[in-house]
Amino acid sequence: MQAVQDRLVKELRLANVKTIEEANEVLRRYLPIFNKKFRVEAKQPGDYHRPVDKRVKLDEILSIQTQRCLRNDRTVVHRKQWYQILTKTRADTVTMHEYLNGQIAIKHGCERLSYNLIEGPSPRIKSVSVRKPKPRFRHVPPKGSYWRNGFKLPGSLITN
Repeated sequence: MQAVQDRLVKELRLANVKTIEEANEVLRRYLPIFNKKFRVEAKQPGDYHRPVDKRVKLDEILSIQTQRCLRNDRTVVHRKQWYQILTKTRADTVTMHEYLNGQIAIKHGCERLSYNLIEGPSPRIKSVSVRKPKPRFRHVPPKGSYWRNGFKLPGSLITN
């Protein structure tokens, strides 16, 4: 397929294609040439696809699977939705399965867990009294302080 993509871009550029309709026309002319050049005939004609094994569950394979932590109260949050797990389990993590038809399943290993969709916990509102911040007090040393005199203490042994 890489050869088709690389060559097709060059063919479109050489044909000075500007619109989708022009690109489709170039593609209609180019594909028979490409297929004639790279086609490989099968040794024996026929359909050699195997039927899908009945043990294989394609819905499980094609589902979007996401790991989630199971909280101590047996709740799980997934896509801003809260789920309460009803099945007793000692699992730390569960797998959320989102199927192509929009259904959701929660599993731990192969075990399917029953659940209820719940509202999330309500935010705890506390009565907060707003205090005014205390003004900052900036200490100014007195005039005779050694902080103002550059750390020269009266009667000091250090002389400059």
